[in-house]
Amino acid sequence: MSGHSGAVDDVLAAFSDHLEHGTPRPSLDHLDSHNRQLAGNLMRLMETGRGIDPSVSAPSLEALLAGTEFVDDLRTER
Repeated sequence: MSGHSGAVDDVLAAFSDHLEHGTPRPSLDHLDSHNRQLAGNLMRLMETGRGIDPSVSAPSLEALLAGTEFVDDLRTER
């Protein structure tokens, strides 16, 4: 992955293990506030993606990108 620290990558890998194998949920305490928010957002997306219900409306692009480095790119497109 790119655009964020290796620590976020490590947390996401550990979270993937948590979802797939029931390992303990990784802590975000060691991340700075920006990376903690980013990791939290990505973890929520990973959790949501596991239980996708095709009959439910998809979240807006704005909602998906909120709090990420891509949110400003979306605003400049309009």
